[in-house]
Amino acid sequence: MTDLQAFLRHIREYPFDATPRLIFADWLEEQGDLSTANFIRGLHSPVAEESESSQLILYHTTQDSSLRFQKISRPGWEIENGFVQAVSFTCYDFLFNVRDLFNSQPITVVKLIDKKPLEQERQFFWSLSFLRFPSPMHDSYLPADIGRFLPRLNGETGNTIGYASLEIAEEALSRACVAHGRNIAGLPPLVWPDFEEIRN
Repeated sequence: MTDLQAFLRHIREYPFDATPRLIFADWLEEQGDLSTANFIRGLHSPVAEESESSQLILYHTTQDSSLRFQKISRPGWEIENGFVQAVSFTCYDFLFNVRDLFNSQPITVVKLIDKKPLEQERQFFWSLSFLRFPSPMHDSYLPADIGRFLPRLNGETGNTIGYASLEIAEEALSRACVAHGRNIAGLPPLVWPDFEEIRN
């Protein structure tokens, strides 16, 4: 692993922390790449969100081991501090692209546009279920690869997990997708800064 690859991996390992990005910027300046260093620093300034550069992502080209800028505009995708932070996919497309996504970007939010929690009207909660081989036509069942990472907040042991609200269930699904992606990419489990909120 080169120094460049190590810095980028460190950013993916700690997506909520600005420090790895700023240390990376210092290293880039030491290597003579002042423009990229200033680009990264500028994204952490108070006016970054109003700048057109906030819509650019920094990516590593494997062919010549260089850094490039790319403007990206995809529905449901969000950019933060020069990297893709949120993505939106069908479940199939997410599983097909998950390795490349999490090996290149510090993603913290995933929305599966064809999967949704199921309202349990009589029990007053929302549920997510998973099967080893779910039907792609059934929008309330998840593949087990994702389902095994769903937060179990009330000691559930089966394949169906209940959540107190739709918002919490959707957040749980997003976090399970992120956990699956990080596991595939060999990244450490993510420590969510507001993890306790999902339990309330």
